[in-house]
Amino acid sequence: MHRSAHVVQSLQELLSKLGTDHKAPLKDARLLFSFTGQGSIYRGMGAELYHMLPFLRFTLDSFQDLCDAQGLDRFLDLIIGAQEVATATACQTQLSLAALEVAMVHLLRSLRLQPTLVMGQSLGEYAALYAAGVLSVSDMLYLVHTRASLIQAHCTAHAYSMLAVSMSYNDAADFLRKSNCPTCQIACINAPAMTVISGTNNELAVLQSTVQIRDVHASLLKVQYGFHSSQLEPLLERFEEAARKVHFSAPRVPVASTLLGEVVRNDGVFNAAYLRRQMREPVDFLGAVRACEAQKLLQANSLALELSPHPICTALMAKSCSKKDLTTLSSLQQGQDGWKSLSNCLAALHVAGLPVNWHQFHRDSEPCLRLLHLPAYAFDPKTYWMPYKTRREPQDPREANVACSDRFRTPSCNAWTA
Repeated sequence: MHRSAHVVQSLQELLSKLGTDHKAPLKDARLLFSFTGQGSIYRGMGAELYHMLPFLRFTLDSFQDLCDAQGLDRFLDLIIGAQEVATATACQTQLSLAALEVAMVHLLRSLRLQPTLVMGQSLGEYAALYAAGVLSVSDMLYLVHTRASLIQAHCTAHAYSMLAVSMSYNDAADFLRKSNCPTCQIACINAPAMTVISGTNNELAVLQSTVQIRDVHASLLKVQYGFHSSQLEPLLERFEEAARKVHFSAPRVPVASTLLGEVVRNDGVFNAAYLRRQMREPVDFLGAVRACEAQKLLQANSLALELSPHPICTALMAKSCSKKDLTTLSSLQQGQDGWKSLSNCLAALHVAGLPVNWHQFHRDSEPCLRLLHLPAYAFDPKTYWMPYKTRREPQDPREANVACSDRFRTPSCNAWTA
């Protein structure tokens, strides 16, 4: 059975889309939730959905209440567009990202959409651990705020930065060994030819000019700190000590660890020591994707959905997967209306065969909806019934025997009558 779903603004647009080819639903579709780090943050990243979806608004408001009760920073203004990113503290930016990503998990769960696998990149791994049932919302927000506040207290903003280069891990490591830049280290292994280096601003400027001479693309990321670098060393012990106060549960769904580069299903892996390493050591996103493929968790029937303000992980996943038919989706996208982004995403999930709860999705806007009554199928007035003829009943018993015997006569046997 084929499914069709379209996001349109007029009947004419709907008519034009109805003629497009429709794909059959995926067999046993598997849904992956992915969460990116700080590179996806922008002002008003959840504003449209916050104002249009009461469920999401209530969820984010409740997260802000949790932060207020713990004496944590206010993050909501950044999400709804009342604050500029440039004026926000590290605590506010990191809390806003984690809160929005987890709120999107709540929203999709309310629509009967559950992941079979989760993956997070850098800061996004905290949302992934919540989605897997490892962390509670309260503990997740506490850890994100503690991490950010320690960075603010022990690291100088804009002293370090991060440089994305179009090089493989091996090429980047060899390049760093030959360079005279001791603070520069590999921070993220994102794809086969996409690596991120952290270091001081001065040394990264030298590296950038050097690789560009070799016709290698290199661009500085808009971050205040050199994440996954030696800049974070002074706060690691304090962060691990704070993380020991938190309860870590066994994952309810597999977690593709971007620290270990492997899929985690068992209890005991995620703990305070893990988060300490996760803050300091490189992000092995490529290794995590390959581990998922090796365990057949990423296949042709997989849908990779990014629950971040802008799709970054899914783009990296598409570059890293050996299977080029992986379906990637995003719930939000910078520069696109949030309602349209989410609607397109849900329509694609419906067409793929997933059980989207449309009644729940439209519940709050029911008074504004007008349903159109369409025929279930194309009616054709032709009749296909075969004409029925009444059989004459035999009157003579001997005639009945003959008729019955003739019915079972074959070339290889002779019928007999009494």
